[in-house]
Amino acid sequence: MENTNSCNFIGRITKDLDLFVSKDDPAKIRASFNLAVNSTVLDQDGQPFTKVAFPRFTIWGDDAKKIASKFKKGDKVQVQARLETGTYTKGGEKVWTTNLILEDIAPYQVTKARKKA
Repeated sequence: MENTNSCNFIGRITKDLDLFVSKDDPAKIRASFNLAVNSTVLDQDGQPFTKVAFPRFTIWGDDAKKIASKFKKGDKVQVQARLETGTYTKGGEKVWTTNLILEDIAPYQVTKARKKA
């Protein structure tokens, strides 16, 4: 079955990854980080300008530890994630969340096109 819940981003990690270990269950580990992601958009006059977004990604388990030790602030990476929604109650009100769950991460490398002979 085709997985249509997939998002891809290229950007720079904004700070060293946050690694959290549950006090109740040390086996529950997660890492979170933000990417600085640039987009070129047009202003009201049709002039292009760069807009920066900072999506936050989360990964769980042993992969969280591996990624937290491998990547650091400033690294340019390409990531693949899936969207996940959830809810919680705050002050008697239902709050909806949208989260990006990391599926894959790799250093971003630009390959130069070969010259035609």
